[in-house]
Amino acid sequence: MRTLHRILDVNRDGVVSFDDYKLIAKRFTDLGHLTPEMSAEFEEVMRQTWVEQFGEITPYNLVTAEQFLTEVHHRLNDEQMEKRIGRFLPYLFKVVTFN
Repeated sequence: MRTLHRILDVNRDGVVSFDDYKLIAKRFTDLGHLTPEMSAEFEEVMRQTWVEQFGEITPYNLVTAEQFLTEVHHRLNDEQMEKRIGRFLPYLFKVVTFN
């Protein structure tokens, strides 16, 4: 999970922020294979995921590695959240699948 936190910290500032999530969405969108509609849906799913996992979208909502571990552990023990946590995966698969 610490490795995942480092991966999600796209701008390498030591914390995960919504800016990192936006960068992830942009990078996957830039890879192609997503229609403009799917790209917009993907960005919205990333926004919803952030809000559900970490709360309000502000420049001050910064997730440390320890907080990330606590939040992910909590979410994985919540059956409702466990089902929603991977809803962005179809978009990632579409990006890396060459149809």
